[in-house]
Amino acid sequence: MPQSTAPVQPRLPAPVPAAAAQQALPLRLLVVIGTMTMLPALAIDAYLPALPTIAPDLGTTHAGAALSLTSCMAGLAVGQLVAGPLSDRYGRRPPLLVGLLGFVLSSALCALAWSGASLLVFRLLQGLLGSATCVGAAVVRDRARDADAARAFSLLTLITGAGPVLAPVLGAQALRCVPWRGIFVGLAVLGAVSLAVVARWLPETLDRAHRREAGLQATLRAFGRLARMRGFMTYLAAGSLANCAVFAYLAGSAFALQDGYGLSAQQYSSVVGLNALGVVATGSLNAPLVGRFDPRALLLVGLVGSVASGVVVLAAVLLHAPLACVLAGLFGLLVATGLVRPNCGALGLSAQDGAAGSAVALSGFVGWVSGGLTAPLVGAVDGGSAASMATVLLASSAGALLCVVLPGRRARS
Repeated sequence: MPQSTAPVQPRLPAPVPAAAAQQALPLRLLVVIGTMTMLPALAIDAYLPALPTIAPDLGTTHAGAALSLTSCMAGLAVGQLVAGPLSDRYGRRPPLLVGLLGFVLSSALCALAWSGASLLVFRLLQGLLGSATCVGAAVVRDRARDADAARAFSLLTLITGAGPVLAPVLGAQALRCVPWRGIFVGLAVLGAVSLAVVARWLPETLDRAHRREAGLQATLRAFGRLARMRGFMTYLAAGSLANCAVFAYLAGSAFALQDGYGLSAQQYSSVVGLNALGVVATGSLNAPLVGRFDPRALLLVGLVGSVASGVVVLAAVLLHAPLACVLAGLFGLLVATGLVRPNCGALGLSAQDGAAGSAVALSGFVGWVSGGLTAPLVGAVDGGSAASMATVLLASSAGALLCVVLPGRRARS
């Protein structure tokens, strides 16, 4: 790449001192973080409508093409274990900038894939490098605490929640104009835009005085310290189980609603879109609510709502109730998720001290792994029926509620 003889160094925003940590994040910064963290959702969901055409074009099976989804999710899970600790050592900006640049390049390579195996490799790289966007949550933790953090995470949920809603629609519309490779070109363009925006407007929020050593041993020590923080582990377990409930819905609802209740593909996509909008709507309401109520109380309301919704779904399935009862229960679950995710994330990060990047990485890894294990579990219980989806959904929601309630009762006793 040609360089001028006297390069002009760009003026970067100054690192934010530790005293500024209690200040609420400006809306512009939240939009930058939210847009960036939406990239993994777009990378996963946007190309799903193209899977039937990818398989014959690359000379692989439908199952082989679908493995590219698994490879990307595996990259997202493992990559966070690297990006998070690196951000604690070198600051938030370097891993983000390198990761976004890598996301752009790997997306372009996906568009150039010549076989099913090459697509698997490039999708793995896309997940590994795109996982650096998890550092955005650590930026929030650097600048906000407790209610301010919960409010910030609510706005992030509102922004990032648009990803799963828009991605399949955008992918399907893109296929009307371009072949499937054009979707990955579009992802590369979006990644480049995010890279430019982050480079220009995202400040460094972790000053040098608060950075930690890097390396495998240091990373393992950081994870070990986090494992000994009871408050952090409580919310990590609760958030992961709540995530399992959502993955049970994602893994089982297509078969349950289309095969079991006869919905068409178009009707099912409408249900998914409506439920996703429920998450976004509740997330937007959570932002003003955390200014009036304790985030833990809002989390408990969301978890109780998840359990109640799970009971409705399971009862409706077992009693052969009308489809409307099942849909109401599923909608209730997703609406409750809009309260659970932001408050659980904010409380968990506030409960740890000094290793927000590692905490975000560990949370993301556990979330992706637990979600990935939920899909085969739904299929293993009663052959993947509607009852199996409802059972796993209810059990996960109940487990999340117990994770939060039981430690509090032991502390009071």
